[in-house]
Amino acid sequence: MKTSILALAAIGAAFALPPVSLAGPPPKVQVDVTYVSPENFSDFKDSFLETEKGREWLESQLTAHLKKMAQDLVPAGTKLEVKFTDINLAGEYEPQRGPRFDDVRIFREIYPPRMTLQFRLLDADGKEIARGERRIIDTNFQFNAAPYDNDPLRYDKVLLTDWLRTEFRKKA
Repeated sequence: MKTSILALAAIGAAFALPPVSLAGPPPKVQVDVTYVSPENFSDFKDSFLETEKGREWLESQLTAHLKKMAQDLVPAGTKLEVKFTDINLAGEYEPQRGPRFDDVRIFREIYPPRMTLQFRLLDADGKEIARGERRIIDTNFQFNAAPYDNDPLRYDKVLLTDWLRTEFRKKA
């Protein structure tokens, strides 16, 4: 009887505790990403990426990466708005290799990742701190990413991380 009273008291105490949030702390930097006419992007016309599902997958991967990396590389308390106007991923399809290679992206130094984007950085009051348009490219992409990383966008994500680091280091 004594144990059941203790058990009931423990259960009652557990329900009296405030709920625990599993969401984690709020982001230090708000990041908004937009893809302007993605159906016209250089690499959204090839194979898997030309489908709506393929574009959505690519957009979600790049957006999540930008949001994550901005937390450490962009000044806290700011809002970063990024608009992609073109994306050409690292590597290319080489159909001349035959039908077995139709969906195989070949990574060679002549196919570096390239992106064109516009950005605005706003302070907490919405005042513009910086803005610009950039064409970013990583001609050394094969040396700048982990060669054994299984992420199919590893070279493209390194390009974005390098851009954030270069663009916002001086404003931090």
